[in-house]
Amino acid sequence: MAVSLLSQEEREDRAQAAVAAVPDPPSVISIVPQGPPTLEEADLEGVARNLGHDGRYITKVRESKGVNLATLSEDTKIAQRYLKAIEENAFDRLPAPVFVRGYLREIAAVLGIDEGALVDGYMALYEQHRGG
Repeated sequence: MAVSLLSQEEREDRAQAAVAAVPDPPSVISIVPQGPPTLEEADLEGVARNLGHDGRYITKVRESKGVNLATLSEDTKIAQRYLKAIEENAFDRLPAPVFVRGYLREIAAVLGIDEGALVDGYMALYEQHRGG
């Protein structure tokens, strides 16, 4: 997964500049995206059905809301290395279950995810992979 060092605003500015540099053909209206699409509640349920409540789900929700790992780390007070491990389902790089549960609750609160489903789904995978 590539990580951009540009802020959301800088990415949008670059996208707008790139579109502005291309001349419009006659009678064609140029549409500049205003940022990543947000996932509606129904979409979140669909993503959860397809991916489960694991790190990939968290990544999709975070990216759809235009939140980078640094911002999520600041908002949740969770170290980026743990957020990255959670999103990558790198269970061997995560601390004890009590900490992971707390991290998941914070992530759910900041991203607007159903806390119970996230904690239950992710912790089931965590326990399975950690042999618990």
